[in-house]
Amino acid sequence: MPDDFFKGDRKYWNLIRKKLFLTPGDYARVIMIPAFQPEMVLSVDAIVDPNGKAQFFITLTRPSANLFYTIPQPPATDSTGRPVPGATPYPLNKITIKKLTVPIDAALAAAIHETWVRMISRADIPPEDKPPLSGRIIAVDETVWFYSVKLPDARIKFAKLPLITTEMLERFRLIAGGFEAYCEDPPAKRARYRRWLLEDSARVNEQLAKQ
Repeated sequence: MPDDFFKGDRKYWNLIRKKLFLTPGDYARVIMIPAFQPEMVLSVDAIVDPNGKAQFFITLTRPSANLFYTIPQPPATDSTGRPVPGATPYPLNKITIKKLTVPIDAALAAAIHETWVRMISRADIPPEDKPPLSGRIIAVDETVWFYSVKLPDARIKFAKLPLITTEMLERFRLIAGGFEAYCEDPPAKRARYRRWLLEDSARVNEQLAKQ
């Protein structure tokens, strides 16, 4: 698809923020934007009690249908230049939002944070005054991943991973998928996902540290 596919990308991005950013997500966040399936956001938050002890939570939010198709698109033209009506937008008021919030321990939160910081420092970071979808190519049937993380200096950095996959990027995406399963599967299975996520995050961090 051409760069101008998201002509209304700011409206789309604002809709994602309004409907799916249901927690601050200022510790770490993943935004998954498929071509046709519903979007998904994973947000990691740290809540500090009066004694200074932090508790960590990961929140999954997902709409029942892709939010992009609720936005009216300008009519296209056919080969003769005549206008062709755009598709009828899906009613936004018919979309429900799934929200799951589960606790994670400090070690797992630290593993997420370190992996995000290391990967984002190597990713394509758009200008701060532009929404992350602006001027970017989205491939048909391709899922695009965006990540944000709080850096050690307290700044929030945002990055889009390239569409062209490498072994490292694919592993990074699998880690995000592991956290999705951690939220959605029964609590009895979370110990297994935790072990796998810690091991895989450590492996990625070790490899990135050598680069």
